[in-house]
Amino acid sequence: MASLKAKISSLKDVLVEKLNVLFADKENKSNKKTDLASKSDADFPNVPAVVAGINFATTKVSKPVTSSTYNLVLADKDFNLKFTNTTACNVVVPLGLPADVFFQGEQRGTAAVTFSGAVAGFVSVNVQANSIYTKQLKGQYSAFTLNTNGNNLITLSGDLELDK
Repeated sequence: MASLKAKISSLKDVLVEKLNVLFADKENKSNKKTDLASKSDADFPNVPAVVAGINFATTKVSKPVTSSTYNLVLADKDFNLKFTNTTACNVVVPLGLPADVFFQGEQRGTAAVTFSGAVAGFVSVNVQANSIYTKQLKGQYSAFTLNTNGNNLITLSGDLELDK
């Protein structure tokens, strides 16, 4: 039976060997970036994707809407729509919006804000299946999100009026 000193020496040799392997094979940090100035998709983390996420989260600008009919356009995805109307407003969702586009906003005024498709039967604005809700915001300070699902199907969610 080996002495305690021999066992410790053997353990030390194994640990030194393992640590040398770990040190030699340490993580390659040549493509790692610590700032967001890179434009290369090869840099990790994917710097352009991180920058796009930060910009999306921090640069959505408010866009006031005051008309009685508002025709939604694709560029509105970049804004937080603020309906400041004192008379009712119908938001018309157009044909042909691409899938997975999100629109958001809120009713800031006191007048009703409702949603409809541009062409009845061709653009479908949907709320939760078997829902007790309408396609109208509940009232002042109610928020909404529209999500395009492709094929002219739109999901409306948010603080919606109850279907009476």
